[in-house]
Amino acid sequence: MANPARRRNTAVPPPKRSPQAMPAVAPAPAAPLEVPDRAKAMVETLDRLSQAGGVVSFDRPKRSYGFPSGQHINLDLDLWMARHRFKLSPVADRLFTFLVGTHNEDGQVEGTQTQLAVELECSQGSVSKAIKQLDSKNLAWRVPATKKKLQLNPLASYRFRSDKHHGLLHRMSDELKDRKIEIPKPGRRTS
Repeated sequence: MANPARRRNTAVPPPKRSPQAMPAVAPAPAAPLEVPDRAKAMVETLDRLSQAGGVVSFDRPKRSYGFPSGQHINLDLDLWMARHRFKLSPVADRLFTFLVGTHNEDGQVEGTQTQLAVELECSQGSVSKAIKQLDSKNLAWRVPATKKKLQLNPLASYRFRSDKHHGLLHRMSDELKDRKIEIPKPGRRTS
């Protein structure tokens, strides 16, 4: 059996109304503008400055980072992108990453080799070798006269604001002269 023919809706659209046919509605009276106290204070300050002269500066309110932890780490991009050229052992690479993320304002991480071994889930001997490897590359080293602190090279990474970073670089300037980080050049495979 054939399907019955469907009726098409051929209704004619209603005629368009001209703008004159629309009823005129008077706009609602504008509510008086409420000026917040901050705006009033700013206007008063600008008036005083215009009479006495001066300079106006504005610092935007500080916002937290969009990272889930709310923290930010500054890294030397060239070093971080060429990190694989240092040929660090897996434990040394994990230790370096741990130091980058956990150091204090002086660029130091406190912890014994045993504590670091527990954190990195490896043996104490592996941590000792990793520290020696980072020290040979000038990425991190033991703080002299203590066995519980490691110093991260602030030329590699720093977790805090740039003014604190500049202060740390100034305080460590003599030590950093001997701790320059040399990024290995890319080489060819020999085998």
